[in-house]
Amino acid sequence: MKIRGLNWRIAVVFVLVLVLILAGWWLSNCPLTPVNPVVKVEEPEPTEIAKLKLGVMADVHLDWKSLKQGLEIAKGRGEKLVIIDGDLTSVGQETEIAAAKKVLDESGIEYMAVPGNHDLWMSDKIKVDLWQKYFGSKYQTTKEGKVKLILINNAGVRGLGEIQTEWLNKELEECFVWRCLAIMHMPIKHKLSEHVMGEDSKTVTAEANELWEKLISSGVREIITGHLHYSSSYEIDGIRTYVVGAISQSRNNQTPRYTEFEVGKEQVTSQVVILEEEE
Repeated sequence: MKIRGLNWRIAVVFVLVLVLILAGWWLSNCPLTPVNPVVKVEEPEPTEIAKLKLGVMADVHLDWKSLKQGLEIAKGRGEKLVIIDGDLTSVGQETEIAAAKKVLDESGIEYMAVPGNHDLWMSDKIKVDLWQKYFGSKYQTTKEGKVKLILINNAGVRGLGEIQTEWLNKELEECFVWRCLAIMHMPIKHKLSEHVMGEDSKTVTAEANELWEKLISSGVREIITGHLHYSSSYEIDGIRTYVVGAISQSRNNQTPRYTEFEVGKEQVTSQVVILEEEE
């Protein structure tokens, strides 16, 4: 058989080659699926982690004049938050606690407070929670950026209690992600002093040891305390304890003072702030 004088086999080969050429052209210019354009996404520069600037004051013991002075200094230094770390009062009478609350509220500065052993004496005696009446919960947390402050009530003669312990276990779960600072009135451990959590109770001492191990296992690296009326800083088992000093003029082993902290996700710095002494 011949097609217009050409062998039919040659004609078929010619047609197939032509089909392949046309198919290749079509596939390269008209793909079956649209191709998305490549867009280069510029990653934003990492922003500096915000730092929380706060003052921690302890052991006022009714010295409202010095407390007012400290709060004014804190405002002038641009501290965003003041933590009252226990012992505002002498024996925790209602008139004392009410007077402390008045001074703090009138200061106009944001504050949080945790009780000291002196603040709980009268409540334990009359079985009325005077601290909660004026200040609310004895333990609480706050967050800023990637910083978490955990205020713990460890000043009671009966220890933390079951309810606070359950609350604390939950709050500590975040401390491998957040920079957590544990703030409490009494130190848990000290290299020289025996005036620590559980100083008058073997049961509370055992609980203090459990709390210490719990803080370590949760990644907490800093504890802030009062109670000793002497500012200092020391490290035990990888945890640094800051004792902030006392505000009181009369019951003080040093010049009245408090400690200022700047806390970020990666670093904690501290500075002792000294009040002017009475003439």
